[in-house]
Amino acid sequence: MYQVNKEVLKKYKGLKVAISVFEGSHLKTQLPLLEEYEVDMEVCTPIYDRFYNQWQGEVVVEGRLK
Repeated sequence: MYQVNKEVLKKYKGLKVAISVFEGSHLKTQLPLLEEYEVDMEVCTPIYDRFYNQWQGEVVVEGRLK
């Protein structure tokens, strides 16, 4: 699959791929593999996360919005 994707993306000059990877995703550990693709890309990972933690019974905030 990896090799097929690389070949397909080579055909689209000027293409930019946007990838969003959210906190807790197992894909986060695979991000370095994207450096092997010869296509313009932007990888978006969270800088700010706010969620209700049911175990703690409170809202948890991680990161900052500047």
